[in-house]
Amino acid sequence: MVKYKILVVTGFILFGLLLHGQTEHKNTETKHQWGISVSAGLNSTSTKSSYANPLAFNWSVGVVRNIERKWLDHVLQFKYSVFKETFKDLPYYYLNDNQVLIKDNFKQTNSYSMLFLGWAGRRYFGSSGLFVQGGLGFNFMLPARYKRKFSSQKGKQNYWRPNNFFVTRPEISLGLGLKKSIGTKELVIKPIYIYNFTFNYLNLVPSFHSFGVETTLNF
Repeated sequence: MVKYKILVVTGFILFGLLLHGQTEHKNTETKHQWGISVSAGLNSTSTKSSYANPLAFNWSVGVVRNIERKWLDHVLQFKYSVFKETFKDLPYYYLNDNQVLIKDNFKQTNSYSMLFLGWAGRRYFGSSGLFVQGGLGFNFMLPARYKRKFSSQKGKQNYWRPNNFFVTRPEISLGLGLKKSIGTKELVIKPIYIYNFTFNYLNLVPSFHSFGVETTLNF
């Protein structure tokens, strides 16, 4: 509970400082205030199983709000993301019509959808457009999707995950990127590392270490 309170207070302080800074600097309005972000990457899984593949695919799409400052630029982001984990050669036993025990293998892909709300601070290196960025945010878990594929049939199951609020699924990130002007717009490309995890309530949702590339078009 103490950890939750610290995370909540930290989040409110960060967003409060951003709103305060935006009020104080009305005369230095950001030229490219809004942007659309898309990302793709590979994530590990914390699931302890010899059947689990070490890497799986993840992606996201979102909206960003840019607030430029002299020393540190701020980026607010709201995004929809999907993290996956895959399993192969999982054993499955069942009785056939003749009451004979049959062993079958199946593959399974788990998809974890999340809504993310967070902040990132961005520091540029001179006028080159190069920058380093660190971020913090929280996720809300949407229904997880389990898709199983047997040798003779397919099956799908959807589950709701209880106890998954914004403050129970934090996400931290670190990126190094480049911003370039394209006509009247800006293109931002950055390799990014993301750590997505759960406090106390795992609910069968693993932690993810992700390495990927995020592209943002500011307008």
